[in-house]
Amino acid sequence: MIVSDPLQHEILEHAIQCKTYVAKFHGRADVLDKLEKYIKNEKENRPCIVYGASGCGKTSVLAKTATEALNWWSDRSVSVILRFLGYVRKINLKYGCL
Repeated sequence: MIVSDPLQHEILEHAIQCKTYVAKFHGRADVLDKLEKYIKNEKENRPCIVYGASGCGKTSVLAKTATEALNWWSDRSVSVILRFLGYVRKINLKYGCL
């Protein structure tokens, strides 16, 4: 698929990267359970911060969370906004950090 719109191209790159991370993902059910509870808690209004040492799997966990969020909220209309900072080689500054 060829995408001529730079913004659509960038969104597609991030979606493909997400799929790549999820394909390699395994384990971490404990972390996913905590993130699911956080996402489903309608009374929670604080940001969720995922942190850890370099290479511990933060990005993979969040990619998996992004894909699972659609299942966790199957009875609602949900939009997942996904962006891997530092992934896209040439960021389109016209749109900034989406």
